[in-house]
Amino acid sequence: MLMVFFFPFFVDGAIQVQLTTGTRSAYIWCKISGKGFNFNDDYIHWYRQIPGEAPKRILYTKSGSVSTDENFDKEKFKASNDVSASTSNLRVDKLTQEDAAIYYCATWDITILETHRQPVQKPALHSEPSV
Repeated sequence: MLMVFFFPFFVDGAIQVQLTTGTRSAYIWCKISGKGFNFNDDYIHWYRQIPGEAPKRILYTKSGSVSTDENFDKEKFKASNDVSASTSNLRVDKLTQEDAAIYYCATWDITILETHRQPVQKPALHSEPSV
């Protein structure tokens, strides 16, 4: 029996899952919302967390372009964005027992960083005198 778990992790969003039996594929989509989010300018990240391990990023999208991380098969994990529905979609093909995990969709609201930006002074470089 194959069990695949999904969980959202992002600002102002929701996630829904469709696991189609017989096809050995899972379709995951999350609704992206939030002040100032733009599908053309902002990154959407997809993560997988296998029980007992840290989450690992599978891939990320920006402006319709998908970049798959090194340790993940780009033929197995496919992503797309539906701008009109404000959703990011992940398809996982060729499901196996190893795919039983929690899947996360993530994006960040840059306005938090912008409002808390502080000037930082670089430390002065100096060399110690030789003896």
